[in-house]
Amino acid sequence: MLRRIGSSGRSPHDQFSATQLTAREREILGLIDDGLSNKEIAGRLCIELSTVKNHVHNILAKLGARRRTEAAAKARSRLLLGAAMQRT
Repeated sequence: MLRRIGSSGRSPHDQFSATQLTAREREILGLIDDGLSNKEIAGRLCIELSTVKNHVHNILAKLGARRRTEAAAKARSRLLLGAAMQRT
C-alpha cells in the first residue's frame, strides 16, 4: 500500500517518499493504520515492544507527525493523492 506513495505535486515541506521509510517502518505504519497498538504490533512481528516504539518514533519524525494516527492519516492521504495523480 505505502510503496505506491509518490512525492510529485506536493510542496517541499510536505514532501516525502516511501523510500524515506524503511521496509519495517512501512510495515509498522500499515499495522498502525489497521488499528493495532504497539504491544499488538510487537506480538505480531515477534519483536520487542521497545523496538516498535523506536520504529514509531522514527516514523513520526520522518512524516512530521505528532501522533501515530496522524502518521497513518498522512500516509493514507498521500496514497490516495498519488493514486489519483496516476489516473490523470
